[in-house]
Amino acid sequence: MASKIPSPEINAGVYPVWRLTSGLDKSHHMYDLKNNSMILAGEDLRPLIPEITIEDFYPLEGFLFILNRSIDLLRAIERVTVKGITINKELLKSAISRIKRAYLDSYLVFRKQYCPDYDIRVQMFTSLGNHLPNLETFEDARVLLLDGFDEGLKITKISTCGHLIDLIESRYQYPLNFRIFTSIMTRKPRAIFHNPLLNTYKKAIRFLRVGDMKPRDWDEFKADLIRTFNYSPQPALVKRNLRLTN
Repeated sequence: MASKIPSPEINAGVYPVWRLTSGLDKSHHMYDLKNNSMILAGEDLRPLIPEITIEDFYPLEGFLFILNRSIDLLRAIERVTVKGITINKELLKSAISRIKRAYLDSYLVFRKQYCPDYDIRVQMFTSLGNHLPNLETFEDARVLLLDGFDEGLKITKISTCGHLIDLIESRYQYPLNFRIFTSIMTRKPRAIFHNPLLNTYKKAIRFLRVGDMKPRDWDEFKADLIRTFNYSPQPALVKRNLRLTN
C-alpha cells in the first residue's frame, strides 16, 4: 500500500459482500468507498455497491460529520482547571483541519448538494457565497463547530440535540455483535441494549457549549468519552423501509 499511497494512514477492516450489496449501509463511508477508493489487488467490487445519493445523506450524515469532529476537538484538550483550558497544539492542528472539512461537507449536505470530489465541493461551497475562516485557536474551532451544528438544526427544523440523537437511533441499526463488542470494551453492560456512542455525542456537544462535564473531573470525563467513542460502532446500517426526508 505504501508503494501506491504516500504515508498511508491504515485502518483495516473486513466488509462481507452483503454489506456492499444490500443497500442498507447508506453511510458516507460507503459512498466514499464506492466513489473514491483505490483497488490495490483482486476484483473490483465497487460496482456492487448500490448508488448512494444526497437523499441518503440528508440530514443525519451531515450531523455525524460534526459530531465526530467534536470528539477530535476534545482530544486536543489536555487539562481543564478553574484557570482555563490547556491545549495540545499538534492535536488541535489536526482537529482544526478535520473540523473545517466537516463544516464544509455538512453545510452542503444540509442544502442537499454534494459531490464525491472534494475540490469540486469546495467550489460548490464558495459559489454559495461562503469561505472557511482562518482557525487558529481552540475557541475558533469550537465556535465554527457549534455554528455548523446549530445551522443544521435550524435548516432541518430539528429542535434540540436530544431530538437529533433520537432520530439517529431510530434510523440506524446496531448488530448484536457490535453491541457485545462495545459492552466489553467500554465496560458498559447497557451497551447491549443501547449504543452509548449516542450519549457520548450529547455529552461532547454539551461540554463544548457550556463546559458541562458533571459529575466528573476532566481526566475521568475525557477518558470515558474517548474510550466509548473508540469502541462504539459508527451509525451505518439503515433500518429497512425507513427514510428521513424534509
